Amino acid sequence: MRYVIILLFCWLICRLPAQAPVSQIEGYLEVYHSIDTTSLYLGRDVARNTNNSLNRSNTFVGTEAGNKNISGHSNAFFGRNAGFFNETGQRNTYLGMSAGSRNKGSDNVLIGYTTGLNTLEGDANTFIGHRAGYFLASSNNIVLGNDAGPPALTLSSDRLYIDVEQSTTPLIYGEFNNDLIRIHGTLQLGATNYFNGDDGLLKGPTNNSGDIFLVANDAIILEVGDNASESGNFEVWNNSEGDKLLTLDADGDLWIKGTLTQGSTSNARQNLEHHHSNAMGDKAMVQGLFKKIDILMALLEDQAELIRELEKKDQMLEERLKGLEKSRSTDP
Repeated sequence: MRYVIILLFCWLICRLPAQAPVSQIEGYLEVYHSIDTTSLYLGRDVARNTNNSLNRSNTFVGTEAGNKNISGHSNAFFGRNAGFFNETGQRNTYLGMSAGSRNKGSDNVLIGYTTGLNTLEGDANTFIGHRAGYFLASSNNIVLGNDAGPPALTLSSDRLYIDVEQSTTPLIYGEFNNDLIRIHGTLQLGATNYFNGDDGLLKGPTNNSGDIFLVANDAIILEVGDNASESGNFEVWNNSEGDKLLTLDADGDLWIKGTLTQGSTSNARQNLEHHHSNAMGDKAMVQGLFKKIDILMALLEDQAELIRELEKKDQMLEERLKGLEKSRSTDP
């Protein structure tokens, strides 16, 4: 009978619903290293090498986070292997599995899975995104975007990469030490199309060209680039009808539609009028007119010199005439 009761009791226990374990903490919980009482370490093999009072104000959360840390302080590592090889680096913030795991530098902000994995001893970097800055082993860089950064190990510092893939020509590239920025794509400032009512600056609005267009009053008024009417032209337009007022090509030749007025110190004024239906002008005609103008200016200078010589001779004759009149008046 005793055994029957025991079996019945066990059967009843097995029939009871499972209850989840409950842990309650009232008040506060203190978790700290036996030596470093200013830091928080949570996870297996976290800060395993911490054994002196130089470690302070660190927060390491995750398996092997800050595993090799020796004297680095004021760091925040969150994620498995985050900051794994950091030994003396200070004021770093790593968030994500293996974020900055090989870096030993200071003042870095690395957010994302394996972000800045090969930064090694880089300082003052800001990388945000999955594998951002993965191959950038240097300092003072900003990398934004999933996989953004160079596709191979790069030692250059003071760089800016903004993209969603590894590339040597990212969408936005910059060099802080040279005050340089490059846009590899279409830049639109206030305008989105040629003649849709927008005013502003357009770079490469069609056909992926590298041209730059200044658009106003539903018209292109300036075009610069290699996709213009001729390669490398600088063009100024006046309306949407296709009239070009000025074109300067890569050889330095200039075409003008309209009137060119040039003043000089000698008060000489040159007027060149050229009207051509295709708005590009006749290069030979323009060059010929400029040559003729140069010849005319030279002739004018020669004439001016001849006039000055005649004026001198006239003055000499007047002086001789006055001398003759004076000698005649004194004769008896």
